[in-house]
Amino acid sequence: MLPDQYRRRKNSYRKPGHDYNQPARYFITIETINMVCMFGHVENGIVYLNKFGLLAEKFWKNIPSLYINVVLDAFIVMPNHLHGIIIITDTAACIERSIKPPSLSDIVRRYKASTTRAINYLQHTGGESIWKQNYHDRIIPDKITLNAPRIYIQNNPLKWNASAWPDRDD
Repeated sequence: MLPDQYRRRKNSYRKPGHDYNQPARYFITIETINMVCMFGHVENGIVYLNKFGLLAEKFWKNIPSLYINVVLDAFIVMPNHLHGIIIITDTAACIERSIKPPSLSDIVRRYKASTTRAINYLQHTGGESIWKQNYHDRIIPDKITLNAPRIYIQNNPLKWNASAWPDRDD
């Protein structure tokens, strides 16, 4: 048996004791495996998405149509990652319709699976993962603190340093 320090902890990035099914605002980051730049490129602070990046954006925008209690706020698809704000609203609508309210991990898992299937189809590859196994999240406690992640997302392309990332053909 491996020592604890080498074992992967399930949901290791999650806040202990937080119920991720309950209404809340989350700032999340999802990264590609090995931070491979597969969604496009940044030039002069502007993100230019390729066909994979446009798919990643399309599937992200589609999230609210899949969950009746999920709203999206600011987001950006970068060449090798995505930042977004997901808001899980009141779960009463789900309960009234006998639908299990989604957790944040349910939403992210479905998004990652959908984009992976579509991109593998376009590349004619079978079942290759494109995303890192986990994702990062921060709970946004109130509307007042919502502005900071919005600004971070908006300014992310301006901070992009292309030389810091491995290249991938568009």
